[in-house]
Amino acid sequence: NFGSYWQPLGRPVEQDLEAIEAIRQRLAHVHVFHWGTDGRFALKEGEDVWTQYLRKIAETPGDRYALLEFVRDDAPEAFREDAATLKRWLSGLAGQRV
Repeated sequence: NFGSYWQPLGRPVEQDLEAIEAIRQRLAHVHVFHWGTDGRFALKEGEDVWTQYLRKIAETPGDRYALLEFVRDDAPEAFREDAATLKRWLSGLAGQRV
């Protein structure tokens, strides 16, 4: 009865995908955000990497939650924008579970 959260750690995408693969049988939930050394960014700016992560995560059966975290400027409007972005990406994975 052990589960793990996952979030990107600022490594190359290939290493993050390997990390997802390594824990995916125990993956409970995912922390979703887009940031870099210069601060927090709109989630939509990370589409190229996040869609890869979400596709990899969706390969594993079972339910899990994608939790928005660290939005730009901690602003409510940034949260709403990121939520809409995440919702759009997840709808593109129709029939798969994330």
